[in-house]
This record gives sequence, structure tokens and C-alpha cells, in this order.
Amino acid sequence: MVGSNDLSQNRSPDTTAEHLSTLKNLVNNRFPNTNIHVFPLFHRLNEEQFNQDVDIVNTRLERLISNTLFLVRNDNINVRNQRYYHTDGVHLSISGNFELVRAIKSQINPVLGLKDYHNYNQSENIHQLTTSRKNHLPPTSTYHAEQTIFAS
Repeated sequence: MVGSNDLSQNRSPDTTAEHLSTLKNLVNNRFPNTNIHVFPLFHRLNEEQFNQDVDIVNTRLERLISNTLFLVRNDNINVRNQRYYHTDGVHLSISGNFELVRAIKSQINPVLGLKDYHNYNQSENIHQLTTSRKNHLPPTSTYHAEQTIFAS
């Protein structure tokens, strides 16, 4: 895993960003038809220097966006919304994890041919989890298979 743990182990923002770029290139070279969906690094509560380093890495990450690398945006998980953080100020709380899942589903559902996540209700979510995946794919003539990787 590359990202905030690297920064917390005193790796520089430039080294961390370079590792992200290397990882992207390795995946693209090995699996050229793979789309990579990655979250920007999240800030931590009460860690000003760490958060400045996160901003540097995230700026570099923005430059890596391409036709195979997509940034999963979630403006809700930030230090202004402390309820999304565990009391340690580092990890996400239960609410934060739910928000993270919401962001993943919002980005990945269209890729998989599922309806927009915001259009689901709870019973549909449960039904979808317990029903065979093939029942949710659009007709094969409109579905373009692709590999997708999520990273954080």
C-alpha cells in the first residue's frame, strides 16, 4: 500500500508520489486495459505537517490522472467533518467508512453497468447483495468489460 502510511513513516511527499506513479505504471504495463480508481490521501486530525505533505502528494496525484487513472473524489471526508474520523484522528470512523463505501459505489456502479448509487434504497441494496451478479449486468451488446482496481 502506498500513501499516507508512507508519509507517517517519514518518507517524503516526493518519494511517496513517485511510488504512486511507479505503481500506476506497473499496473498499466502489466494490465493495459485496466482502469485504476484511487482516492487522494486523507488528512489527519491535528497533524499540520502531515496534512501539508498530503496536499503535496495529492497535487502530484492529480497530475497522474489519465484515461486509465481516475481520482475518486470525496469532499465530505476531511478534517472539518471530524465525525468521519476515529478518535485517534488517523483512521476513519464507522461513519467515515460508510462515506468511503458510498464514494466507491458512486464511482464504480456506472463502470459495472449498475444504476447510480444515489438511486438505490436499502431493500434494493440488500437484494443486490444477495442476487447473482449476472442479473444486474446490462445486455452484453452494451457492456464493455474492463478491469478496475481501487486503491487508497
